[in-house]
Amino acid sequence: MTDVIGLVANISYLISLSLSYVFLFIVGPTYIFKRQIEDNRLGRFLIHIIFFWVMNNVVFNAIFYNTKIHYLLIIIINIAIFAPIRFLSLDYFVWNSQSKTHEIV
Repeated sequence: MTDVIGLVANISYLISLSLSYVFLFIVGPTYIFKRQIEDNRLGRFLIHIIFFWVMNNVVFNAIFYNTKIHYLLIIIINIAIFAPIRFLSLDYFVWNSQSKTHEIV
């Protein structure tokens, strides 16, 4: 969105991140974790998504406004920091699957 329609990089990131979290909410439980969202886990799932959405935006904007790093590199930094943390916290905080083993397909 930044290069094509000229949207400021941090607003473009906010929109893209929001869309990806909506996608995560729809697809993640069923296809990644092979679980259905039950009422007792829905609250934890929403808290998790909101927390990581805020943290992603805070870190992106902190780096964007305080450095001269290109916005695409900032996105890569955010992914490198938050993707593994988000996956593990979803696995343990939301789905409580400490004893579950994961198969890589």
